[in-house]
Amino acid sequence: MSKADIAYVIEYARAVATTDERKGIALWLSEIYQAIDELRLEDSQLLIHGAKSFELSLWGKSQIFLGQGDFQAQVQNWESAIVSYQRGLNCLQRVAHVENDRAIFLNNLGLVFQEQARYDDAISAYLQVIELYGSIKDTAGRSRALSNLASVYDTRGEWDKAIHHYKLSLQGMDEMADWSTFASLWNNLGVAYQTSWTLAILKHRFGTKQGIFWRFRSTSRIRSMSYPDHDNTHFS
Repeated sequence: MSKADIAYVIEYARAVATTDERKGIALWLSEIYQAIDELRLEDSQLLIHGAKSFELSLWGKSQIFLGQGDFQAQVQNWESAIVSYQRGLNCLQRVAHVENDRAIFLNNLGLVFQEQARYDDAISAYLQVIELYGSIKDTAGRSRALSNLASVYDTRGEWDKAIHHYKLSLQGMDEMADWSTFASLWNNLGVAYQTSWTLAILKHRFGTKQGIFWRFRSTSRIRSMSYPDHDNTHFS
């Protein structure tokens, strides 16, 4: 898109947001995520900068931080992504009935922590996500968070915990329409079982010599970046 097109998108979303904040934010989010998915980095930056002119509630501001954080995560600016997610969470602390929004921020924060190998922080974030989704009876969201938590234990070689949480995730997976995710989860569970069994044999035969336990790792991961629900309207 040209700079003029981006300017029009920003102005239109801003105008809509003055009368219907959620619709205006949905329009802006649809554009920022399309730009992120298409790796249009300059367009993403212009959209983020332009959103600073919006007059928004604390909830609305949090959504701008979400889009900004997801952009920073896409370009692997991990620390900037963390700052954006935390600023969004700070906004939501003063807003009632936003459990789903908080879960989205914490899930994405957990993904960034995983990328940084900050596994304890990732586990803490995912546990909060699981609790939040449980409180609003969102089985699918809770299942995705459980699979992300399992993948942390998987990465750390804590196979019993990984297997346990993959199983818990599968219990809620029937309500999800994404069968590719369902298949990936079964794959991860199978690899965890296989690796756990293989390592047990190696430990019995060779002991716990350093290096042996890192030969067998699952390569398929469920990394679901959570986006808020919004209209699928895109500007042409």
